Amino acid sequence: MCVIIKYTNIYRKNQIWMKKYLTLHEEVTRVKKIMGIKENTLYDTEPNMRPDIEGEIEEIEEMVIRLKQLENLDISIEDVVRSLMESEETTLTKEIWDKLENTESNSIMKDDFDSVQDIANMYGKTNPNNLKKIIESGEYKRPLILNFGDRYYLIAGNTRLMTAAAMGIEPKVFIGRI
Repeated sequence: MCVIIKYTNIYRKNQIWMKKYLTLHEEVTRVKKIMGIKENTLYDTEPNMRPDIEGEIEEIEEMVIRLKQLENLDISIEDVVRSLMESEETTLTKEIWDKLENTESNSIMKDDFDSVQDIANMYGKTNPNNLKKIIESGEYKRPLILNFGDRYYLIAGNTRLMTAAAMGIEPKVFIGRI
């Protein structure tokens, strides 16, 4: 019962923060529309050069709740979002990839698309063959990783990372640091 109450309280706090975040996003969107600013010119970068916070917000929420409960970490959704927004696109090195938690991607060997397909099917995710084409084009949503202490924890993008591993490439990612 105590765990359910704690989870519910964390969820309510995160919902309150999410409403504030959405209100801010709506206001920024309204101002950009009035000023005639295109969606991504706010950051003066290509579309994939910024973390997809809106598209991955559920994964961010789940990860924060999981790390609070299982690891007793004192972090918030706001902390994670801020760290990701301040991060730069970077290549995921083998050194970090080998330490990455919350992923099967660091166990996928080059050309092992069968394992990637099996795991993607298990989670109901995008077909790796379709992802392969998107990754080759460079037009994929960058996986999101959180670095705290000496640990790296995947927030979102497991299937993208598994596909990249099977392709034998080091993908571009965003690493937020707390």
